[in-house]
Amino acid sequence: MSDETTMRMRNMLRDVMMETLEEFAFMFAEAGEYATEPADSSVEYLASSVVFRGADQCGEVLVALPVSMCAEMAANVMGMDAEDVPETAVEDAIREWANIVTGSLTAKWFGVNTVFSLDPPSALRGALAEVTVLEGGAEPVVLSVDDQQVVGCLRMASEGDAR
Repeated sequence: MSDETTMRMRNMLRDVMMETLEEFAFMFAEAGEYATEPADSSVEYLASSVVFRGADQCGEVLVALPVSMCAEMAANVMGMDAEDVPETAVEDAIREWANIVTGSLTAKWFGVNTVFSLDPPSALRGALAEVTVLEGGAEPVVLSVDDQQVVGCLRMASEGDAR
């Protein structure tokens, strides 16, 4: 993939992440700067990734948020207070957001008439640098929500290179 195409995809991922955070979770983001060691290194992150296949392309989208922000996301979606959200709903919220981001991104990039299959989203907890690693060294897209990093990564490959 050319550098120009890669940049366009990263910009589209950033835009989709911002739009879907606002529409799905009522969270407002702005462009941010990536730091593998956030100011508060004790912050635990929750990441979710979705592998997609179709149109002779395959890839993986990964999104990561601080766990506390995932709880807030779940609360916003469920219409509850964050402290009342069951732990399972916290992971479900980021998994669903990863699905929405992936579906929106593939529809915008390849068109709504192109069929893609999405694998079930995975989830992983840990430090930011641990949960945002994708094969192929995808450069992260970073947003800031209430001074916290929200990270997205995109890895593209041809259909024959699917993992």
